[in-house]
Amino acid sequence: MNRSAPSRAFWRRFSARHWLESPLHQQQPRVPFQLTPDELFAALVAASEASQGGSASGLVRFYIGDALVPDTSYLPARTDGSLDAYVERLERLLQGRKFGLIVNAIQGHSFALWSRLREFLHGFYQATGVPPYVAEAGIFFGNYESTAFGVHQDQVDVMMFVLRGRKTMRFWEPTALELPEVVRHRHAYQPLLSRSTSARAEAGDFVYWPAGHWHVGESEGLSLTLNVALGTRGGTAANPTPMMSPAEVVASAVRGVLSARMPPSSAVQQRGSELALAGSKPVPLAKSLRAAVKMLRESMRDGELECRLLAADLSRQTGFGFQPIPSLLPSRTISHEDVVRGDERYPILWARAGDKLVLSANGRALTTSFQPVVVRVLKRLNQGLPVPVSAFVRQRRPVSEAVIPLLEHLYRCRAISLAEPSLRE
Repeated sequence: MNRSAPSRAFWRRFSARHWLESPLHQQQPRVPFQLTPDELFAALVAASEASQGGSASGLVRFYIGDALVPDTSYLPARTDGSLDAYVERLERLLQGRKFGLIVNAIQGHSFALWSRLREFLHGFYQATGVPPYVAEAGIFFGNYESTAFGVHQDQVDVMMFVLRGRKTMRFWEPTALELPEVVRHRHAYQPLLSRSTSARAEAGDFVYWPAGHWHVGESEGLSLTLNVALGTRGGTAANPTPMMSPAEVVASAVRGVLSARMPPSSAVQQRGSELALAGSKPVPLAKSLRAAVKMLRESMRDGELECRLLAADLSRQTGFGFQPIPSLLPSRTISHEDVVRGDERYPILWARAGDKLVLSANGRALTTSFQPVVVRVLKRLNQGLPVPVSAFVRQRRPVSEAVIPLLEHLYRCRAISLAEPSLRE
């Protein structure tokens, strides 16, 4: 039995009684979501630094009262050293004013957080599948009286874990409120409370509400929650318009093919002389479009289009629907003397497309030439046992040239680990 995630029985009950239907508040579940203070603080700092560098603009927001404050001095900093020290600095800066810190897509800044979310959701995804759109985790931290943007709806189902303090969530059925009255009472919503339900949650509790439910949060003093958004009807804060329909996924793959094969300056040419002859003979497709059609046909024959589709699909599965995913590890040389180990619980997925092999691990795909030895390596790694690299390559140069770069890629993806020295003897 996995003691870091709910049982299959829990997820079966949850899926049957609440998923997509009604809110749930579970007080002190037997298996609460676990994240150490150091891991949480490191993720907050990484997200804050990325937002200041421009790569995560808008995903880290700091509010004083209901006002969004652009001053980055209020964000967590590496020099704070800990979450408690950050809170002490805020208290000095704010002098009693209420605040709220919202960090969206924080899983992209912490492999520890992403992997714990994956473990927690493993049994749930076995029952329901990966959400059709996208998954994302966000932090809500502060002593705010109510959510800075007031009563609102989302296109995502939300699982909330209370990591610190107490927080009350108020819910309204999708049809319980009309948009004009929400706009009128978004922040002063006391006239709407008679139609609401509530969940007063404290540290360790689990709260769920479906997409479409109106909701607002109220912090009782200082609280910190991790909210996992599961895109069942649409996008998230970091991915508001995810393109996940088959037509959109194919269109994205087609763009990738043409971007790789056509000159960047390609455009549909002006054709004045042909328009002058319109009606007297058939008008041919523009030259650049004929070239695009030709390249698409070639990509279907040589398998590139299928490879791109496979890469997107496999990465969505191994990434557990989360976007973005944590960054790669730094490069490391793997030698014949090393011993590597895969993860049986989270195997490397792979598929063949013509003479190409597409594989994905932890949300990252790789396309390589199909070689039976590579498939044998993947199958062996997926058993989860320590294996000497020498057992894969056996000192043969062609095999080594195929396997060593693959292992180095999988190491950077954290799909394999290097065994302890005691296992190398």
